[in-house]
Amino acid sequence: MTPIITELDMMPREFVGPDLKSNGFCRFTPRRWTSQEIKWAMDLRARGFSIPQIAVCLYRDDLGVETKLKKLSKKTATYNPAHLADKYATNDAFLAIAEPRSVLDLYAGRESWYRGKVDELYANDKLESSTNDSHGDALRTLCRLYAEGRKFDLVDLDPFGSAFDLFDLAIKTATRGIIITFGEMGCKRFARTDFIRRRYGTEMSLAIDSGALVDFVRIVGERNKKTLVPVFQRDWQNISRTYFLISGYRITEQWDQKPADDLFPDA
Repeated sequence: MTPIITELDMMPREFVGPDLKSNGFCRFTPRRWTSQEIKWAMDLRARGFSIPQIAVCLYRDDLGVETKLKKLSKKTATYNPAHLADKYATNDAFLAIAEPRSVLDLYAGRESWYRGKVDELYANDKLESSTNDSHGDALRTLCRLYAEGRKFDLVDLDPFGSAFDLFDLAIKTATRGIIITFGEMGCKRFARTDFIRRRYGTEMSLAIDSGALVDFVRIVGERNKKTLVPVFQRDWQNISRTYFLISGYRITEQWDQKPADDLFPDA
């Protein structure tokens, strides 16, 4: 049954974005989508509202709303209930191994899954109605925490999309483990292998698995003198999630090339 629009379903006017310059082909004056408006639209859609109803609530035309929601559905990797159950069970198993006392959850959603499970939690999400410590951009938040010298036993990157830009700082900040969800796997579904090539420097065919992305992250770890060991790997439709343990990294090749007597002849 289609819900009935009430006054509470109408988006607040302060969430409305600025008008854009018309190209002359639109029936209505084009308007920039704000982050609050996108969240409002997705929430209404999740509650069963039709496209025309959402358009009314957002003060937009039907076609603009339909086009935007289609684009968002292509960009956004989501967990279905079965995947969520597996994800949380794997989270529990990894906590038992890594034994973190502090966690940085940069894409925490409305409320971080880690709340109440560790001694220290810093949770962030852009969603302003969430119960988190901050509501900012994940990269900006991570930059600030790193500049403050903050360290966390475990860092969790679980974005709707790619966390590529956070890899280096997240690895610098994490001491025992890091968890990364690769939303890039959705590129296979929409044949956007060029996205992978530009960022990871690899040709991602439609048959490739997440191994190339995991290998890239491990290389970033080595650059930071850390060894990242994948403990759990979960691959679902359009989503891949890898759980890494972190240890110190030692370069030993130089000692394997020559006997010690040759390296130090006067010893």
